[in-house]
Amino acid sequence: MSKSTLVSAGIDTGKYKLDAAINGRQDRRQVDDDQAGHEGMAAWLHKHGVKRVGIEASGGYERLVVAYLRAQGFDVVVFQPKQVHAYAMFRLQKAKIDKIDAALIAACTAAVKARQISN
Repeated sequence: MSKSTLVSAGIDTGKYKLDAAINGRQDRRQVDDDQAGHEGMAAWLHKHGVKRVGIEASGGYERLVVAYLRAQGFDVVVFQPKQVHAYAMFRLQKAKIDKIDAALIAACTAAVKARQISN
């Protein structure tokens, strides 16, 4: 019996930028938080075989990219900041740098067993 691995990524959302990381890899990407950036992010995620994307709710800044990625066929998990913070505490990790946060969100996303959707 073969075991398939779901490739997960995490995106840290800012007002102007999106920082992304792929779980378990050194791959990182930063794009502008606009239509062209969303398109570039989706292409990068597809290129790396990502199926599930986690993103931390960020005062509504995440809404457009979440909608775009879902329309592109990604399984998008929207985490509340407390969930990501609790996961960081569980892993004894302290980080407030966007690139590190993206990797933490990617690891949190990979740990999700069932699809979670939050608006």
